[in-house]
Amino acid sequence: MQNFDKLKFEDFWNQLSKLLLEKHDFETIDQNKKFDARNAIQAVVVTPESTRNKRVIKYDEFIKIWRLARKLPKDQFLKPSSYTNDTQNSSYIVTLLKIILESSSE
Repeated sequence: MQNFDKLKFEDFWNQLSKLLLEKHDFETIDQNKKFDARNAIQAVVVTPESTRNKRVIKYDEFIKIWRLARKLPKDQFLKPSSYTNDTQNSSYIVTLLKIILESSSE
């Protein structure tokens, strides 16, 4: 896994945008709930399999969580529960962050 401290947000966002040019299926890292995600304009559209209700997670929400993650201990920043007071989308954001961190090391 790539070192989170060395990855810049813009690099993360560009890698995520490239990954989501096509719809992909994922599972949340905490509860293994399936969802799909795809790009939107300055956002990511997430659709949980359980509800099929689309959630638009804007760029600003990703950067907000990114900044909070930078302040957390290494054993906490990839835990969705670390952000429950800041966003209702923590499970999706943290899952996508982890996927990019893991793919960056390959």
